[in-house]
Amino acid sequence: MQQDGHLKVWPGGQTALALQGYSHYLPLGEDVVTLFASPGLRLPGWFAEHNWGVSIRCIAANLFSELDSAAWQTFKPAHREFELQISCPERAVLELIHASEDEALFSSVAELLNGLATLSPRRLQRLLEACRSVRVKRVFLLLARHSGQAWYSRLDLTRVDLGTGKRQLIAGGCLDKQFLITVPEQFADAS
Repeated sequence: MQQDGHLKVWPGGQTALALQGYSHYLPLGEDVVTLFASPGLRLPGWFAEHNWGVSIRCIAANLFSELDSAAWQTFKPAHREFELQISCPERAVLELIHASEDEALFSSVAELLNGLATLSPRRLQRLLEACRSVRVKRVFLLLARHSGQAWYSRLDLTRVDLGTGKRQLIAGGCLDKQFLITVPEQFADAS
């Protein structure tokens, strides 16, 4: 499913982060492998029907416009003779936000960002500019601001299209004035 230099399916989101050693920042729970796929792609029957010993979640998403190879990392499973292209940590965080329910964003994803001090601001900038989801960009930037990571201050938000209008993520939450999303009170910047 990864061949000819064209990625049609790849480990992304929470799975890519775990494969790159960030699992201690991820919530415990059922073993789920999250795959992202090009829009319209369906997993082959043999793959979908095989018992992998974990739940497979495949998300077909057109989350980004074309990206360079910096959005991917090569992963070689231990004791295996093959390599996989997986999402780099910066892309994986954005995919995780895309795949998460709004309520989970302000617990597990916020906690994850607190531990990701080594993200590349240059790579994040390219990904945010290429990201098609206003929700993903606004939530990521709000949580990044809240985490206080050094890389956040190096992002040029004027180059990121955040859309227009207000978005409600949490019913009964507070409006964050900078990113115009309704979030739990402790995350909102009401100034």
